[in-house]
Amino acid sequence: MLGSHQPFVEDAQIVTLSKFGAKLRAKTPLKVGMQIKVTPLLGKTAGMFKVVWVGREGTARAGEVGVEHNREIAHILGINFPDQAR
Repeated sequence: MLGSHQPFVEDAQIVTLSKFGAKLRAKTPLKVGMQIKVTPLLGKTAGMFKVVWVGREGTARAGEVGVEHNREIAHILGINFPDQAR
């Protein structure tokens, strides 16, 4: 199990994405409340994300984690979300 403030590196996969967070598939066991630094493979900007939910072992969501950012993540991933105000 990953200890507090113990650094690790993993190539995680984005399953779904929103303006303020994502669902990731990861092998490293994470816990709700952890802060993780996410750096996209093709990106130059990293961001700190908070783990807000973890899929339970033995379920279809095992290995998935929900993470959120305190502002839009478009600048981290180099993408633009459509403006919903239209």
